[in-house]
Amino acid sequence: MIKLERIKNSGSSGYFYHPENTDDVGMIEIKGDEVFIAVQSNRDKELGVPYYANKARAEVLRLLKAGNLVDTKILAWY
Repeated sequence: MIKLERIKNSGSSGYFYHPENTDDVGMIEIKGDEVFIAVQSNRDKELGVPYYANKARAEVLRLLKAGNLVDTKILAWY
């Protein structure tokens, strides 16, 4: 599960992501029509791969292409 929160009050455009609904945070940045992993969460660093960051990036890219950048979103899978 990932919680996405749109970045507000900043020069950056994008989302913070919280893996497994924890206080741990990473950042996905939007520049034009490109979406980048700006900061990996500690959970991703512990895993040694950007597992949650890639899922968050893919969802932000989908939202961007749909033109529907919501303020918050929860992603759940099993």
